[in-house]
Amino acid sequence: MEEIEELRGGTGGASRVRDTGNDTTEKLEDVIGIIKQGCVTIATLADTKQTRRELEEAIALLQTRGLDGCGTPGWCDHISGEMHTGVLIVWDPTHIRVENRDTEGRAVATEVEEGRIVSVEVEEVASCRKWTQFGVYMPVRQRTATVVRPTWEKLTEALDATRGEYMIGGDFNAETEEALRERGAQRATLADRLFQQMLGDGGRELLTMADEATYRAGTQIDNWVVTSGLASCMGRTSTMPGVCGDDHRAVAVEFFGGVGGVGGPREFRERGVSTFMDREVEERFTNTVQEAVSYTHLTLPTTPYV
Repeated sequence: MEEIEELRGGTGGASRVRDTGNDTTEKLEDVIGIIKQGCVTIATLADTKQTRRELEEAIALLQTRGLDGCGTPGWCDHISGEMHTGVLIVWDPTHIRVENRDTEGRAVATEVEEGRIVSVEVEEVASCRKWTQFGVYMPVRQRTATVVRPTWEKLTEALDATRGEYMIGGDFNAETEEALRERGAQRATLADRLFQQMLGDGGRELLTMADEATYRAGTQIDNWVVTSGLASCMGRTSTMPGVCGDDHRAVAVEFFGGVGGVGGPREFRERGVSTFMDREVEERFTNTVQEAVSYTHLTLPTTPYV
């Protein structure tokens, strides 16, 4: 699963995709290539900086490429004219099914907070395993409590209201206690504390997948979080260069919802190789993703089909 920053064009504006007539960006085309070449089944893209119209056009483009998506647009600073925030969830309909759709056939998403948090109910086709997929771009932790706290409270409330399992992918702009301790941080910010509370308070038992730095400052702010009921489906985690710049790294997590038709619980190996995937196959898949993502920035769990 992936989290990609800045899908929107720079000061020159978005570039036109000739075969669709949609205003989108070359970066989105790069992302599509990475998802298809790397066998990514679902990805979350953070800080997309898209208007609502650009978001609709991006989803239309995804559909012409055999993918689908939903999201929440960013917001425009009316003084500078610059776009900020925005989240896009992308999936491969061959492997991920979304049944809840509107009258025009578009996936129905829940916009928890515009530009920051969006969710959609999904089902993996092979295993029929269902969960709610959240995509997030949380406030920068250096912001004031009046900016940071409300968004974290909205996310926590949305998780508590969710029935069944869920995953959260994106840029959390916060780190776990373990990550802070490993890099020798002197103190935890409010966002860090709220992140830790989200993981373990109120009966929640959530697991973070990232296990190394994901941002140029040496911090681990990009992550993929899953409920304990999905832990047995998660395999090896790795990070790779970002597609839209080198300040963030992609977090890739292997997901085994039903590889080989094996059912029942699996051993969860926090940083190891999956129980039902032989090492040769797994390494071949990893090499494929690494080659595909050599110029990318995404946060992705992936399902290798062999």
